[in-house]
Amino acid sequence: MNSNGIKLKLIILVLSMLFKDPNLTHVVLAGGKGRVGLGILKNLVLNSFNVTLLSRRESKNTKDFECYSGSINEIICDLTKQDELSSAIDCCKEISQISAFINSSGFRPAVNSKNIALEDWKESILVNSLLLYLPTHNFTNYFLENKIKGSIVTISSIYGLVAPTFNIYNETPYTTEPDYAYNKAAAIGYMRYMASLYAEHEIRFNTVCPGGIFSNQDPNFVKNYTSNIPIRKMADSSDLGGIVSFLCSPNSSYITGTAIPVDGGWTAQ
Repeated sequence: MNSNGIKLKLIILVLSMLFKDPNLTHVVLAGGKGRVGLGILKNLVLNSFNVTLLSRRESKNTKDFECYSGSINEIICDLTKQDELSSAIDCCKEISQISAFINSSGFRPAVNSKNIALEDWKESILVNSLLLYLPTHNFTNYFLENKIKGSIVTISSIYGLVAPTFNIYNETPYTTEPDYAYNKAAAIGYMRYMASLYAEHEIRFNTVCPGGIFSNQDPNFVKNYTSNIPIRKMADSSDLGGIVSFLCSPNSSYITGTAIPVDGGWTAQ
């Protein structure tokens, strides 16, 4: 969608905001349609945040949360394109001041193999690098320009912290690709770099690292996974929402540069 299309949608969004509380904290969430993002979205709304989704395609699930006290708006935007991202942030600013950005976006090539082809590797690294760098860079600049002590939260994975346990994939149709671990570790490193660089401005950068999230996976996988984890169950997507909401709130004002596992004790072993 071009900038005119985004501006047109902004008119609708602003009209919808006229009857909603403008004093609620405004958080921007990228990647709010997947099982991780929807769990975060639900918790944010339950905790009375105003949420603007940045999505490549219009979401179908946001109406499920309209009965809660927060509000949800959506802007269609390709996060890998600077012009669309700039226009989207301009739209967000018109709604209300932004206090936090959550990046739950990601790209995985259609590969299910430990031996990823070079072209798939290059595409994965390039797209995920852009999805990490461009939004973080732009929202950081927004916070700097407006002297906002903002918060940026990136969703990584336990595979950014520790090596995979490959036996959980035995007798299942799944594996985990090497580019996934590479990209998730890169996200943690980049957030730590940014936390150190912008600490004097009190802009905070943190990473949340979930373990396996249940989504009706193959029964053998669920059995293998849960037998390897201290809490003996997979996470629900809503299990991530609490820590993300906390990191977006003033209650976490002294927390920056962290990579927080939400993994049922997986990385504690």
